[in-house]
Amino acid sequence: MFDFGFGEISLILVIALVVLGPERLPKLARTIGNFIGKTRHFVSTVKSELSQQIDSTDLKSLKDTANTLRQNVTDSIQTLEETVRSAHLSALDSLPEQKTPDDFLPKYIAPEKKLKQKSVQTRRQTRTKFPPKPKLRGSRRNK
Repeated sequence: MFDFGFGEISLILVIALVVLGPERLPKLARTIGNFIGKTRHFVSTVKSELSQQIDSTDLKSLKDTANTLRQNVTDSIQTLEETVRSAHLSALDSLPEQKTPDDFLPKYIAPEKKLKQKSVQTRRQTRTKFPPKPKLRGSRRNK
């Protein structure tokens, strides 16, 4: 603060002892000590109040900044979600039609239809048709 060395302080004390005398010097030292203590207490109080004010304004500005950042982030997330939804739907629209396992299996055609398609006659088709049997009358009929 004032940069007093030991020599300077001892010179001031010797001059004060000569001027004031040994009776008033302890009272003066006590008064100066009280004044310095009160001044230090006042300065520390002012420093703490200033630091609290600065911290509160910093906190308010940080809080405002955090709120704006939070709002910006939520807006960005919403726009990103909308973009993803629209891209996802357009991607689904451009996909080819999905195949099922049935598409990979051969189509079942009944054997008779296969043979008809190949122009091959089946056993039933080649069998000769006989006329119906005559109905018998008489004793055999009653049996």
